Amino acid sequence: MSSGVPSSVGALGPFVAAGVFEPSEVHLAEVIDRLVGGCSSEVQLGVALAARATRLGHVCAELAEPQDLVEGEWPGGPEPALESTLPALHWPERGSWVAAVAAAADVVARADLDDREPQRLPLRPLVWDGRHLYLHRYWCHQRRVADALSERAGNPVPAGEQHFDTHMATVLDALFGPVESGEVDLQRKAAAIALQRRLAIVAGGPGTGKTRTIARLAAALGLRAQHAGVAPPRVALAAPTGKAAARMGEAIGVELDAALGEGVIGASISGWLGELVPSTIHRLIGAAPGRTARFGPKRHLPYDWVIVDEVSMVSLPLMRYLLDAISPSAGLVLVGDPDQLVSVEVGTVMSDIVGPTRFGSEATGPLEGLVTVLSRPRRFGAASPVALLAEAVRRGDLDAVLDAFAGHAELRLISPLDAAALAELEAEIADGARRVVQAAGGDRGDEGQAALDALGAVSVLAAHRVGPSSVGDWIQRVESSLRSRGEIDRDWYVGRPVIATANDPLTGVSNGDIGVVVADGGVGGLRSVAMRAAGGPRQIPVSRLDRVETAWATTIHKSQGSEVLHAVVSLPTRPSPVTSRELLYTAVTRARERVTVVAGPEVLAEAVARPVQRASGLGDLLWH
Repeated sequence: MSSGVPSSVGALGPFVAAGVFEPSEVHLAEVIDRLVGGCSSEVQLGVALAARATRLGHVCAELAEPQDLVEGEWPGGPEPALESTLPALHWPERGSWVAAVAAAADVVARADLDDREPQRLPLRPLVWDGRHLYLHRYWCHQRRVADALSERAGNPVPAGEQHFDTHMATVLDALFGPVESGEVDLQRKAAAIALQRRLAIVAGGPGTGKTRTIARLAAALGLRAQHAGVAPPRVALAAPTGKAAARMGEAIGVELDAALGEGVIGASISGWLGELVPSTIHRLIGAAPGRTARFGPKRHLPYDWVIVDEVSMVSLPLMRYLLDAISPSAGLVLVGDPDQLVSVEVGTVMSDIVGPTRFGSEATGPLEGLVTVLSRPRRFGAASPVALLAEAVRRGDLDAVLDAFAGHAELRLISPLDAAALAELEAEIADGARRVVQAAGGDRGDEGQAALDALGAVSVLAAHRVGPSSVGDWIQRVESSLRSRGEIDRDWYVGRPVIATANDPLTGVSNGDIGVVVADGGVGGLRSVAMRAAGGPRQIPVSRLDRVETAWATTIHKSQGSEVLHAVVSLPTRPSPVTSRELLYTAVTRARERVTVVAGPEVLAEAVARPVQRASGLGDLLWH
């Protein structure tokens, strides 16, 4: 065929021509067709659709409305106009399509007939559960996550720890204050659930007290053991990325210092907690490309408690591997914001786990009573302009978004066609960059920390990596300004901010770690990178870092887990499949004090109106 589609799967040709399927999906359909001796065009289309779904972040495909699978960013070129091409394609009638898929026993396993145990299903390329069509691997990931959480939710507290309950109220009173009549302290409630049930999910937006909750929960674990006269438990802290782990460590450190200052914990507990250094999930379970994770179902992590932050960034496969690695008797606390961007990989784990409780709805299921949704903004107050804007975006209320920009000096909306306003913004960003360079070139002995602090004043967060108003565009603008004033010289110039793009076990650098180049002061102008880390920056020679990028601007996805005083949010100059409500919400909520959004009215309206929609069956397994 002219489209390059093999004749055996020629039915996929029109979909390939329309940009729906990529070669990998066609190839998979062709291989399966050949191995089983031929299958119907409906089954071939189902195979390609299930594969395409995972490429776009969905766990599965829904045959009812396959056209709802929306493309992500297309690097290096314009996005296909799928909305105009999909309706013209001939999708099979759902009833006949489902019947054909369900009857293809050599290709499809029927989970709707027996879905209790993954290993009880016949090994087939696809799994059909009566509503969703999965690649077998992703159905197994989903089933294992649902089963592991359900089993953990139903496990009683180990008999050896029941004596802890006599000290629980005393500990919680000390850390969270006594319970006031008629009031519900949600942070205390979340900590109590974790202590009593050994599984807790803590959800909430930025500044609602998630970090305070987990910091004081960790302190409660130590205090409870202290009151009982036993050794403190072994606790692991983790986050999906190096940046999020470092931020988790910094934020917990601040909360523990406050608790120490208030006298609610002593030096011994403070010292014990100070030794808990968050790591990435991959590092925690010993996972690395090309090898099996060190810890898994046959070798559990040596911890009594595992607390995971920024779970919204965790993909379905990673959650499965994490749950496999944690002992069934260990406590588990999952923390995150279900309204933030979902993982760049497959799944919507946090929103699926939080389920209907995210919207205040009542529901039953294995996780009933284990989810606490924190709602009171503490970082900037409920009346803060940033909080008002974030809430308007979260609700998808464009009028409220525009009102927030119009009514508050801390919020700015700049059109990409407003040359004067853009020039003013560029000057402000360039001035911030100069302060980073100047701090990194100081000679007081704290250049690394000073430069990282300066870098946290203003940050450009872009939706795209390339093109107008992209990460690359803003980096070029900043470096051109610095170069024109003679403030930078070579590639590894002093003050250059960098972000790691891959894990490096030799240096201990994780994907997403942030650093700034500083001078070592040695002969020949040697330079190192002061990398942000829990407990303060550490310096790594530039010669040992080869997988980093300049970070005067970063993608909004990579900004998750960070916090800045002033967030400059740069959206595409024209409508794009990448823009979504979650993308804008995530970017806005990185700011503590000020937000500037660079976007035209059409793009802004599109971002506010369009939530991310991914097909997943995990929520159905956890909530009824």
